[in-house]
Amino acid sequence: MAAIGLVALIIGFVFQIQRDMMLGIGCGFLPTGVGGWYIYSRARHSPSKQRNIEIEIDERNQFIGLKAGYTSFWIVYWYIFLVTLLARYITLPLWKLGVFTLIFMALVFFFFRFIYNRQY
Repeated sequence: MAAIGLVALIIGFVFQIQRDMMLGIGCGFLPTGVGGWYIYSRARHSPSKQRNIEIEIDERNQFIGLKAGYTSFWIVYWYIFLVTLLARYITLPLWKLGVFTLIFMALVFFFFRFIYNRQY
């Protein structure tokens, strides 16, 4: 992921191809890749961190994550459908609506992740 982010930043700033989009891709992938590398490199030396990673990828947590993702997808799908229908009456600028939508998506996912974690 870090390599994808670095390549996107190079393409955007050195070659001036879709600079804004490549900046967004780079800012998303680069820290994620570096953070993932850091976590896994530190986990080699710590049994408790290794155990946390094993718990994260067990069947129950994968099931909960997939179920929460499925449910939140459909809720956000209908939210975007309603926003599209009501676009004529919404007075918010598009960037504010986009930021709200991103926050709403994360909140819905983590809400259902919490609910399903307690349920299963």
